[in-house]
Amino acid sequence: KRQVVLAPERSIDELSPAPRFPKLWQRPEAAATLLMLVTKAPARFVRLWAMDLLRREHKSTFGSLKPEALLDLLDHEDEEVQSLGAELFGSLGGLEKLPIETWLRLLQTKSPTVLAVLCDAMVRHVTPDRLNLAQCIDLACAAPSPVARLGLDFLRKRNVSAPADLTVLVR
Repeated sequence: KRQVVLAPERSIDELSPAPRFPKLWQRPEAAATLLMLVTKAPARFVRLWAMDLLRREHKSTFGSLKPEALLDLLDHEDEEVQSLGAELFGSLGGLEKLPIETWLRLLQTKSPTVLAVLCDAMVRHVTPDRLNLAQCIDLACAAPSPVARLGLDFLRKRNVSAPADLTVLVR
């Protein structure tokens, strides 16, 4: 077995190992493998290595990722992985065309930090009229405060006067 032995005055955070076969890791198709390692690797050191390599070698591919591909990152138990997901999400293009169902799924993320990033992005890219009244109410009643604030802001921008709207509000 191989193992890393650190000098007494050093920490694992200082390690930035060069990958074996660096040219292979620089190829565009390696980004998918690195994303898989970030989400599936049980070892934090492997996840950190993969995140570092993604940032160094594949930053240009971030904008072409599909938001749905980031769900595993955003929902990950490791906050560093969640932060990478938020960073990648911020670099995506076409968020104004993202279906409302995807936005609502993204807003189920557990991390308060990531939720704040997602809510800010939703304010910038989604007009309130894309949500129905029931969806706005559901957001306003959500437990995480950034989501509830977002739902309340969307509700304030709506004209609620039809009898059917009042029935939805009463629930």
